[in-house]
Amino acid sequence: MELLATPRVPVDLLGTQAERLAQLLRSEKPIFAGQAARSAESIRQAAQSFEALFYSMLIRQLRESSQELGEGLFIGDHADIFGGLFDYYLGQFLAQRQQLGIGRMIQQQYERWQKASSPPKDAPVTPQTPSQAVDSQPQV
Repeated sequence: MELLATPRVPVDLLGTQAERLAQLLRSEKPIFAGQAARSAESIRQAAQSFEALFYSMLIRQLRESSQELGEGLFIGDHADIFGGLFDYYLGQFLAQRQQLGIGRMIQQQYERWQKASSPPKDAPVTPQTPSQAVDSQPQV
């Protein structure tokens, strides 16, 4: 038995990151007319987490395709562990730099949706029958 031999342990940091993003999105109340809005900070965090997940998945695919060619940074028994860590942390770093701007676009789109779905503050609240509510919806 070799002392340095260790069993291969699959590391799925991207799955962990996706779970964290889902928890962050579920932690706030959904926005509908009359409910409180999510804080700008939680929206920014969720958008940045999505961008980090996107980067990490992209880097993982690039790394795996280079390993299929017999090249790459991580070769050997622990390539999947070190490669997973590399993908995760490089994705986090690139998302913080906001070079692609995916997180920023998601945040802007969410803010536009939030503004469009909330009624004006000075608008009177009038009860509507279900048929009036359907008729007043904007046609797309």
